[in-house]
Amino acid sequence: MTITYGNNGVDLPVKLAIFQTSVEDVEKGCILGNVGARMQLGRRVFYLTRFNAAFSIGKLYGLDDATAATLSAEIVGASGTGFDQDYAAGISQFSITDSTHLSSVVEDAYEGGYIFFTNGLGEGQCLAIKGNSENSGNTVIFDTFDPTSVALDADATDFRLMKNPYTKPVISDAGAEGVGWTLGVAAVSSSTGTTPTSSVDIYTWLQTWGPASVFSEDTGTEGARLVHSDGGSHDGACADDDDALDGFIGTRIAVGTSTADYTPVFLMITP
Repeated sequence: MTITYGNNGVDLPVKLAIFQTSVEDVEKGCILGNVGARMQLGRRVFYLTRFNAAFSIGKLYGLDDATAATLSAEIVGASGTGFDQDYAAGISQFSITDSTHLSSVVEDAYEGGYIFFTNGLGEGQCLAIKGNSENSGNTVIFDTFDPTSVALDADATDFRLMKNPYTKPVISDAGAEGVGWTLGVAAVSSSTGTTPTSSVDIYTWLQTWGPASVFSEDTGTEGARLVHSDGGSHDGACADDDDALDGFIGTRIAVGTSTADYTPVFLMITP
């Protein structure tokens, strides 16, 4: 068994079994700084995830991008919005102002997340976020693990902010939620412990690689390329690939016994 450290590289390793859930617990390592920690058991790989809604074993969960809760809309650099000043190459701390996405940000809400540079000076870069300050008048200070490779212009650098993707994912359904980045399969159901709510966060594992029993929309074909099902009627299901726009999740090991049931799958999401 191999467990990596959390996102900041200093928090204690996680002491939570794959079929357990936990409220925030420092002794178990179930803390924000460890969200996204990786555990490997033989051929299977799991990532520590923090939920604030009920989850079900064997179902697919993905990035909550439908309401910009995790991934912001593009922030266009302009007077009073975006980077508060020009930055030279090699900088890893930035002051950012945005009334839409940063008005109620608490300290380290973006720990383990990313800054995607989408247009203008600096475009094409992606920096990993180490942490952030609490907002002050819609302004937040961000620290990144990586320094910028080129200079940034306060009025000509556009970007998007992402929180830790393993924080508060949503079930993959037939709509937009969870489609952009399918993260993994829940290793256990939330009914086994304290129920997560909007005010009670629960830590557990998402499986991302290796043999797994996964909820399937159909019986499918043995050896088929599997994707998140966005054309069926069952949330959190996989299906044989019939749409190149769906996210690849793995290979069907065997034909299912019935529709809307669980099937052997070899997951290939994140190794």
